[in-house]
Amino acid sequence: SDLVRQENYDVEEHDVTTEDGYILTIHRIPSGPKSPGSNGKPVVLLMHGLFASSTVWVMRGANQDL
Repeated sequence: SDLVRQENYDVEEHDVTTEDGYILTIHRIPSGPKSPGSNGKPVVLLMHGLFASSTVWVMRGANQDL
């Protein structure tokens, strides 16, 4: 979340508990410096690979990441 905030994006973190007891942290980026909000926009779900985290989508900075 800190990496996303450094690029002036809003970010939300949500913890979700699965039926089998795993606790997952999911992230939502509702808006950014060039996009005022997400009303009416489609949802995009990005899933990282095994043994990775959501950091893989944002760790190189706003000009090089998704």
